[in-house]
Amino acid sequence: MTGPELILHWGYPGEGHALQTDDGYVLTMFRVPRGRSRGGDKQPSELAAGPRPVVFLQHGLFQTADQWLMRGPGEDLAFILADLGFDVWMGNFRGSTYSRKHVRLSPQKRKFWDFGWQENALYDLPAMLDYVSAVTEQESMFYVGHSMGTTTILGLLAARPEYNRRVRAAFLMAPVAYFQHTWGALAAAKSTAGSLANARLIGELFPRGSGDACKNVLPLCISLYNSAGGYSPREFNMALFQILVGHFPSGASYGQLTHYLQMMVTGEFKMCDYGAKENLARYGQPKPPPFRLSNVVAPVFLHVSEGDAFSPIKDQKRLASEIPGFRKMIKVPLRDFGHTDHLYAIHTYQLEYKQIISIMLDMLRSQ
Repeated sequence: MTGPELILHWGYPGEGHALQTDDGYVLTMFRVPRGRSRGGDKQPSELAAGPRPVVFLQHGLFQTADQWLMRGPGEDLAFILADLGFDVWMGNFRGSTYSRKHVRLSPQKRKFWDFGWQENALYDLPAMLDYVSAVTEQESMFYVGHSMGTTTILGLLAARPEYNRRVRAAFLMAPVAYFQHTWGALAAAKSTAGSLANARLIGELFPRGSGDACKNVLPLCISLYNSAGGYSPREFNMALFQILVGHFPSGASYGQLTHYLQMMVTGEFKMCDYGAKENLARYGQPKPPPFRLSNVVAPVFLHVSEGDAFSPIKDQKRLASEIPGFRKMIKVPLRDFGHTDHLYAIHTYQLEYKQIISIMLDMLRSQ
């Protein structure tokens, strides 16, 4: 099913919203404006009377907003929040299944794919956040991001600090900004990352449908998927994984991956390096400038786990020390909890979502 079909399948009202970025990409967002019909339009007792507070959910690399919708009521964060009385919006970055249009370019053309996560941060996110703010008539919203959804909000708030006003609080699950203490398969790849990091590769990686290859070799795909970012065997949901391969991967660009490789090699959170000549044209200097994390003043909560090979706790401590808006590091109480367990583990509500919601409600009550 598509994202909108999943929303309706689980009995929720759903909306699709299209918008255009400043550089011409047409993005689609999903919205669950309220909980299931049994609650009608009545505001739940957990929240004060008035407009429903907005939560914006942003997916990571190779994902779409489907990641928030596949398990249903009481399990997926989008539906839990909607049932509590939040107005839930979900973004889809350019190049992913639901955002493959441009005012001039076709996704069949190489130029369409000439972007990295930097463009997701500096064009896609501000366009989506501004649109949500305009439709809901609310200046700020809660932000929940996973993986690349964390990298991009950090990049946006650092490069365009005026967007701190849009973020009531940011909850970053498996945050990705530094890679100095990675382990497992990713650490092994660091030795070869240098030769690829500055390659000017332009094109699409793993469009939706790529996961169909797993149907006949499911055990192998499970092993590769889990070994990449770490996982908790006790929390692995086999039935969900068989659904997941129909939604993941869902399209990405070489540029997104290349920028991450550069971060692995340099150990810094900087803008993309295009080479001295193009850097001069883009940045006015031969080397890419850093993202100034000192500009991130919106409240930030880092959700981490010891079993996450992509987002080691030591790297998150460095990140926390550089963000003025840092409020708390919240560690999932399972040592083997991995990178995508934040989305798909059996007990995500008890292990993580419950704390996110508690902080949101406390902030709303105290204002």
